This record gives sequence, C-alpha cells and structure tokens, in this order.
Amino acid sequence: MKKTDASKTANSEKKPATEPVSDAHKVLATDEHAGRGGSYVFDPAAGKRTPVPETQPEKEST
Repeated sequence: MKKTDASKTANSEKKPATEPVSDAHKVLATDEHAGRGGSYVFDPAAGKRTPVPETQPEKEST
C-alpha cells in the first residue's frame, strides 16, 4: 500500500479567493506611488498598495 503525502493533497485542494498579482515588483515600480518614499501596505490580490498614515511623535510633558 502506497502512502500519500497529506500536505500535498491539502495544498492542491486550496485555491485563492482571487488570483494574486504575479509580478509584484512590476506593480511597485509602475504604480502611482512609484518613486515616492514612505511606508506602504501592498495588497497582492488587488495588485495595489496604499500609503501607511504617518504618526506624529508624542510630545514630552515638562
């Protein structure tokens, strides 16, 4: 009797809800935020990134 690899079977049955962007580097280099510094959150399913809001440092009370 031949053993089957359960991880292969489980992985082959899973399908993503949406197809992720195949080349994230291409998106990052060509989107509306290209060339701008800062922090971004990338959504591979949508193929877009959004800027992370900047936070102001807390002022010390004297």
